[in-house]
Amino acid sequence: MNWGTKIFITLAVFMIGMVAAGVYMVSKDSDSLVDKDYYEQGINFDEVYIRRQNLQTQHAQPAIKINGDTLQIRFKHSGNAGELLLMRASDESQDIKIPFSVSGDFYWTDIQALNAGSWDLQLIWQSGEHAFQYERKIFLD
Repeated sequence: MNWGTKIFITLAVFMIGMVAAGVYMVSKDSDSLVDKDYYEQGINFDEVYIRRQNLQTQHAQPAIKINGDTLQIRFKHSGNAGELLLMRASDESQDIKIPFSVSGDFYWTDIQALNAGSWDLQLIWQSGEHAFQYERKIFLD
């Protein structure tokens, strides 16, 4: 086999590999940077903005504490109802949505079943006539 044939075979193998990689990427169709409901989120942005502004103006930032296998949340006001979202950036199938309603200013939940690592915590709640939204990254051991 001469050198021209070896160059041709090398180029052919390289081109087949590139085409196979392109077909794989197109067929996988998983764009994790785009939310599935991005249109609805865009429409509801005003509500999110108002909830975040209420958090600042009312000084209602909750105190988040991880104590062993318990997530503890202390609110500034009593009588809170809403939902706690724990989202895993690496695997959306592990995301958890927990509705809550407490008459006092303290809420806790068991997080023993959650995998260790980085989580995005999002609290959306109503206290009296004000709605709030709080977001924070937490790390579980």
